[in-house]
Amino acid sequence: MPFLKSRAGADRDRGAAATIVTILLAGGVLLGMTALVVDVGRLYVEREDLQSGADAAAMAVALDCAKRNDPDRDRECRAAAGTAPGYANNNAGDGTSGVRHVCGTDPRLPGCAGGGQGNLTDCLGQPPANATWVEVRTSTRLPSGSFILPPSFAQTLAGGYSGSTVEACARVGWGSPSGGLALTFCLSEWTEGTAGGYAPAPPAVPAASFEVVLKTKDPGNGGGNNGGGNGGGNNGGGNGGGNHGGGGPADPCQAGPSGGDLPGGFGWTDTPDRGLCRTVVTAVGSYTVEPGANVSHACEQALRDARASGQPVSIPIFNQNTGTGNTGSYRIEGFAAFVVTGWGNLPNGLHSADSTLTGRAASTLCDNGEDCIFGYFTNALVPWDGEFGSTPNLGATVIKTIG
Repeated sequence: MPFLKSRAGADRDRGAAATIVTILLAGGVLLGMTALVVDVGRLYVEREDLQSGADAAAMAVALDCAKRNDPDRDRECRAAAGTAPGYANNNAGDGTSGVRHVCGTDPRLPGCAGGGQGNLTDCLGQPPANATWVEVRTSTRLPSGSFILPPSFAQTLAGGYSGSTVEACARVGWGSPSGGLALTFCLSEWTEGTAGGYAPAPPAVPAASFEVVLKTKDPGNGGGNNGGGNGGGNNGGGNGGGNHGGGGPADPCQAGPSGGDLPGGFGWTDTPDRGLCRTVVTAVGSYTVEPGANVSHACEQALRDARASGQPVSIPIFNQNTGTGNTGSYRIEGFAAFVVTGWGNLPNGLHSADSTLTGRAASTLCDNGEDCIFGYFTNALVPWDGEFGSTPNLGATVIKTIG
């Protein structure tokens, strides 16, 4: 009777399974596994929500504080403790989070007391010394007002576990970039171009008066733009000629040692990142030159992209040069945020491009066939994926998560 024998075996199997389940349930194994899966899983979900909220709040506060010379952003930076909870709540599954503190090194923020709790809820790593930063710490807060995430099953285990408070931390820093486009302008040109203040940053459209025309010059021996000097400027000779003749150089970009575009060079820097048309400057110092007659294809494309995007790019600013041509170097002082609107008479395949701001032709902006670039200086965030720099801030600011 094989059928009856099979049913009897099945009954015995069911009895054995029931016995095993009873033993596991009585011993707390099943409850322990359920608590591990459900309650620990809830802790991970809570931590993820809190971390997302801390990240969003810290970035929002950093954006407010990093936008210098903006009265509205300045007020929001000072009121960060009141605005951060909104960003944290918007990233919580139940719409509610606690914000334990908002602090940082910006003088408009309260300072961060202590060194954290010394566990995984602290912000990661140490903040860089050359960046300003904000830190936001979030914690569990339920719609009921409780700060404890209650268990679903773990309370049935030995020890009377009643729940946990989960925390998360995010730190965002901002400061000067350590690099930018491998094109450099003189400090006096930046000073003159920002004398009336920075142009408003995109997407705002500035007045035409903010556009500056930056020309290459062969300084010779103290010569000016159209003046006398021995080995003078663009259109002149004579010893020590000024801007239109006589009296010494009016613009330090035209003659050293206080600054100057190198003879035979356009102000392109030569760096290991030349293939990307960017120069890396970790501190104020001298960096070698790429002669203007040999602009890389990467730099040609970078300039075209900058003009087409209408967005500010980081430009190194120099205040001293030495040598000539490809043996020369520039002393880089910092980075400016510059919006490229066009250029004229540039080498290789660049040629000329009319102004995207005013519509003026490059031939009228770059008179006498001079090489020139035009655009405007602004105070803005610029794209940069490298480290923070130690140079003074000349309008270009980078922002990123640092812990």
